Order: sequence, then structure tokens, then C-alpha cells
Amino acid sequence: MTAWLIDTTAADRGIIAVANVMELAQGPIREELRTMGDIIRADTIGTISRQSPPRSVSPNPPGRVTGALIASLVTKLAKPAKRGAGLRSYVVSSNLRDRYAFMLESGAPQINLKRRPFLVPAARRHTQEFVQRIEAAIQQAIRQSIP
Repeated sequence: MTAWLIDTTAADRGIIAVANVMELAQGPIREELRTMGDIIRADTIGTISRQSPPRSVSPNPPGRVTGALIASLVTKLAKPAKRGAGLRSYVVSSNLRDRYAFMLESGAPQINLKRRPFLVPAARRHTQEFVQRIEAAIQQAIRQSIP
């Protein structure tokens, strides 16, 4: 009888090393996600803090009238899509109960409210910075995992 021995020791070590990097990377990546959420929130507030009137028009972002929209913007940890899903992200959102922020961002044709986006443009302005920060966090985790 012929038998082949397949040595998986190197592959096992590689899998463990990758798992260690991912474990090490979760903390720095989560911190960068929070930082980017705060940066996007600050950018959004800067965009919509100009005084109105005159009333803003589509596609320009809304202007400040009462300050309620600015006060409602929060950076918070997102709910996981699945239980035990691993790394969660941070979101910038509004805690206004009447969905006013969402209607401003995407428009509400049923009440003749044209879209005046303010969150998505702020996020797009920071896309490159976001990628660089996450790459740096992963590189840091890799350096920490190498003995």
C-alpha cells in the first residue's frame, strides 16, 4: 500500500499568522473608522452651518435655520449585520425622529422636497484619506504580528 503524507504545518502557521494580523488590526481599524466618522461629521457640520435665509436650493446642501439638523448629527457604532459578524463600522447619522435629514439627503418627491445632499458629499471628499488610514492600520498590525 502506498501512502502520501501531506505536511500542512507551514499552511497552518500561515493561517494562524493571518488570524493574528486580523485580530491585531481590529482595534486600530475600529479607531480609524471612528476617527473618519468624526471627520465626516465635522465636514458635514461645516457644510451646513452657513446661515439661511436665503433658503438653499437643490443640489446645494441645506443651510442652518434652527440648528436642529446640526445638533442631530452623531457618529455611532453601527449595529452588526449578523450576530458575531466581527468588525463593525461607525456611521454618521441624524437622530431626528421625523426622517428630515434623510429626506434632505435623498429628496422626498411626495412632499415636493428636492434632494440637498450633505452627508454623502462629505464622505466622498474624504475617500482617499479613509483608504490611507485603513491601509496604515493594517500595516501597523502586520508589523506588530511579526516577531
